[in-house]
Amino acid sequence: MHSLRPCLTVFAIVFALCIGATQSAEGYDINIKKGLERLKTTKNCPKCDLRQADLEDADLRGANLTGADLSGTDLSYTNLKDANLRGANLSGVKVTNTNWTGAKGVEEIGREQERLAREARETKERLAREEKERKENIAE
Repeated sequence: MHSLRPCLTVFAIVFALCIGATQSAEGYDINIKKGLERLKTTKNCPKCDLRQADLEDADLRGANLTGADLSGTDLSYTNLKDANLRGANLSGVKVTNTNWTGAKGVEEIGREQERLAREARETKERLAREEKERKENIAE
């Protein structure tokens, strides 16, 4: 009987960990669903957990998303006109054709888009110069 104790102890620990992991995953989904429902019904969702949510083509004009976690969220074609996103986590969001007009707290996104456009322009110009130089060297 004593030889079964270590096996039973290990089994109990593994079982408890599995139950805890399942409850954590379910809790995660429930929090996101609650946040989405709150956002849709009230457009007032400060500090909501909306990670990886699909908000593509949503009308969120004037929404309060202060401090919300929107990381990895799809905001493509979403209308965020006059929305408040101050302190929101916007890392990894998809923003194809998103309307940011008058939105607060998204200045960093605008600066990042400008930086990427500038880098693309500079890379294109550099490649054109290099190609021109290569052609000139071949002609010589």
